[in-house]
Amino acid sequence: QIVLTGQPELKDVLMRPNLTQLRQRVGVSVHLKGLDLQDTRDYIGSRLHFVQEGGDGGPMFHDDVIAGVHKLSRGIPRLINAVSDRILMAAYARHTKDITMEVAQSAFDEMAFVCA
Repeated sequence: QIVLTGQPELKDVLMRPNLTQLRQRVGVSVHLKGLDLQDTRDYIGSRLHFVQEGGDGGPMFHDDVIAGVHKLSRGIPRLINAVSDRILMAAYARHTKDITMEVAQSAFDEMAFVCA
C-alpha cells in the first residue's frame, strides 16, 4: 500500500498519461480545505500556547491581526505559519509582545506575494 500526500498540484501530476496505472490504484483521494476564521484563531492560539509554556507570557495577536492572517493565508496552515512567523519577527524587532495591526502590517505587505 502507498500513501501519497502533497500540495494540490499533486492531483495535476497524477493526471499525466504516463501515470495512468498509478492513478488507477489510488483508492481514496481527499482534498483538505483551508481553515475557517475560528479554526485559524484556535490554530494560532494553540501554537502560541506552546511558545508561552514555562515563559513569562508570550506574544498576543489582536483579533484584527488574526483576521488578517486568515484572509492572507486563506486558512492554509502552512501559510498561516509563514505569515505568523514573519509577524513574530516584526514584533521581536520592535521589542513587543503586543501584536497589533501596526506591528503586523509590514509582515502582511511582505508576505502578500508569497500567499498569492
